[in-house]
Amino acid sequence: MPQGNLPMSTNDVKVHVLDMRSPDFIPNFIAACRRPGAVLLTNHGIPQEVIDAAYAEWMPEKGGFFALPDEVKKQFLYSDLSPKVNDPESGFYPFKSEKGSEHKDGNKGSVNLNEYYHIKTGIAGSYPTTGAFTATKLLAELNYQLVAKLLTLLDAYGPSKDDAPFFGKLVESLSADKWSTFRILHYPPLPMPEDGSDEEQELIKVHKDKGCVTTVISPSASGLAVEDPENPDAPYMRAPHVAGSILFQIGEGLELMSKGFYKAGRHTVMGRPSKLQGHRTSMARFWHFTPETRLNADMTNGDMMRKYWEKKDLKV
Repeated sequence: MPQGNLPMSTNDVKVHVLDMRSPDFIPNFIAACRRPGAVLLTNHGIPQEVIDAAYAEWMPEKGGFFALPDEVKKQFLYSDLSPKVNDPESGFYPFKSEKGSEHKDGNKGSVNLNEYYHIKTGIAGSYPTTGAFTATKLLAELNYQLVAKLLTLLDAYGPSKDDAPFFGKLVESLSADKWSTFRILHYPPLPMPEDGSDEEQELIKVHKDKGCVTTVISPSASGLAVEDPENPDAPYMRAPHVAGSILFQIGEGLELMSKGFYKAGRHTVMGRPSKLQGHRTSMARFWHFTPETRLNADMTNGDMMRKYWEKKDLKV
């Protein structure tokens, strides 16, 4: 398919919900990846029963991993597991262990209100040994098949070599098993403030994802707010919650490689305490290029990720 040979989309700027079976899916998908760089996908081909079974392996309400006592979960603490599997990210991150790295309001270093587990599907020993995680492994493979299909579209309708010399071969450049991170997050119930106020709180600090793209698989609740990258001073756009949908979001690596043809917007997760009295679980997949993949004349993906890991105090 020739690059750029698409009809103009009529999308207005918001986080759209796109049906992958729709006849106008491709132009609207490309438009959404250019601005705001985030889109919700339905009829994506991943069976809901697989998604539900994978979530059950982690959800505390279903007796999953996050229901385990802290002393059991900490047997897989990232600082202990990472050197054993020779990967700087793999393992369990306790509640409030992650600090935000870039914020519009200057609160750099404040903590995110979640706990999570990092899996690298191609690294032996990356999964916890508390279960087989059969459904999670199947979901990871189906998620890869979907992402490969979508990256093929982004490649076909992306910028020319004259405009972006290092852009192209997105699927071939992907490191789906050893560099791409599968993050399973758990947000415990948020306590009501002592003064009784119910103002929205920032649950994940404002940031821009690294790497190629991010997928979030059918989160149990919404709250995602996304920046318009061409109008960063405007209010963030709220993503609707659509059961069974998958969020697809452009990462900073792809923005650099495409020289801004595809945009990576900053985003956060917001919520009011009164709406956050139950457990919430989410599955995010951060898809990364191989370390040698060049993003521009001065930087490879490995260069970008090493700087990111050092910023997060992870051992490289």
